[in-house]
Amino acid sequence: MMRFFSRKRACWTSIIVLWLVPSAVFPHDLTLMGGITNFMTDKTTVTPPPEINDQSSAIIGNARLSGDFAENISYRFDLGLDSLWRYYLSGEALFRFSIFKLGAGSFFHYSEKGTEILNPALIATAGIELPGLFFVEGKTIMTFFADLSDPGSIDYNYLGWSAGYWTQDLIAGFYYDSKKMEEKRTDTLLVRDSLTRYFFHAGIYDKNRMWTINLDFGYEEMVFEMTKTDVESVQTEAIFAGLEVILRISNSLSWHIKGEVPYPLDYPADVFWWTAATGFTIKLAD
Repeated sequence: MMRFFSRKRACWTSIIVLWLVPSAVFPHDLTLMGGITNFMTDKTTVTPPPEINDQSSAIIGNARLSGDFAENISYRFDLGLDSLWRYYLSGEALFRFSIFKLGAGSFFHYSEKGTEILNPALIATAGIELPGLFFVEGKTIMTFFADLSDPGSIDYNYLGWSAGYWTQDLIAGFYYDSKKMEEKRTDTLLVRDSLTRYFFHAGIYDKNRMWTINLDFGYEEMVFEMTKTDVESVQTEAIFAGLEVILRISNSLSWHIKGEVPYPLDYPADVFWWTAATGFTIKLAD
């Protein structure tokens, strides 16, 4: 009996010692964002001609869980509302091998009117990172299969790349983003939306500061197409400026304030486009 209690006491002592030994905790963040934009096409349009104006608006936002599984493996999950893609869910893992970065994941889009519940796509990312020197990254999202024969059916894709300078307190570079979306809205109407952006991004951040600033400035083009109509497409070109301020309220909570204003180059002067969003980041582990 004494031997039994001795073994039991030794077992609990071992558990307590292991619990008290310091171990590496990798960071995990939860970000909740929400806002509204009127820089979009009308998702309810089913009759020609196509038109882009500032009278339509949509709620945008996302919930993002991100962090590190290990020193060289990070992850990101997103659930959100997008002005072009609307409802989406994505998950991606990034693996770092020395200066090289490779990522893979899945992207799911919800078709509100179609028979598909989830439209799967593949995410692929590749890049090079040299801290204190430069970074280069490319990313694509491609659907596995698209059948645009039934009303509500969709197809979508994304292509982006970036290159710039990166230090512990600053990231600055040039970015390219291209989103496209096709949707069969009626038996005879196929709609294509696309948004292409070329811009400069700069982020100033430091763990010891109470704020982070992200700046964007560039050119974008939105195209709205309808097949087999008298006016098959309409487009607008704009220069845009965006600002995001992240205020650190505490060690585990930060507040985001974000805004963006496109200035049209080829639309009437009374058109005014804008995007505004706010949200919080909660540190689950650091």
